[in-house]
Amino acid sequence: MTEAEFLDRWHAERAVYSAWGSFVRQRVEIGLKARDATLNVDDFIKVTAQPRLKSDDSLLGKAFHRDKKYVDPYTQIEDKVGVRFVVLLSSDIKRLSEVIEQELTWTASLDRDFEAERVKRPLEFAYQSKHYVLRSSEPTQHQDILIPQGTPCEVQLRTLLQHAHSELTHGPIYKPSSDVTISGRTQRTVAKSMALIEAADDFFELVVQDLQQASEE
Repeated sequence: MTEAEFLDRWHAERAVYSAWGSFVRQRVEIGLKARDATLNVDDFIKVTAQPRLKSDDSLLGKAFHRDKKYVDPYTQIEDKVGVRFVVLLSSDIKRLSEVIEQELTWTASLDRDFEAERVKRPLEFAYQSKHYVLRSSEPTQHQDILIPQGTPCEVQLRTLLQHAHSELTHGPIYKPSSDVTISGRTQRTVAKSMALIEAADDFFELVVQDLQQASEE
């Protein structure tokens, strides 16, 4: 497949991916409410979970210019559309994970789990996020668009602090351009900031537990 053919197919199918991202967002929000009728989803989700389509340049770069060794790049690229859910605490991420993993309208593949990475590399403090790829379990109608079975959407789950860290560092530090060299000092500073984020999250969880206990009493 040439770059032109790749873009022609992408432009023809963008509306399908946009509808699938919107459907994923809607189902997650419905799932949260089903678990807790008192939950204000707009307060629980700290940054609007707006489905985002990859740009033409980003797709072409990933498919043809980053040495990914794809056999079928169009099919193998699973984040043509993505939805990011940003919440306050790591315990909130667990609530989202339960909703995602128990939803029947898609199959969920956990492709990155920051908690598992902490266990494997306890001395490393790096980019943290939880990534799923959700594929429609069957043909799905949404926004007057038929979404084929198997259409993928990447979902990222982060806390607010993880999101702030990623916004600052993910491109420049973890995906730098070929003409940029990141010093060891800068990388060390980034690692220290993530260590602080982990500690802050632990403290926030303790505060929430104490407040809940005080309220019950």
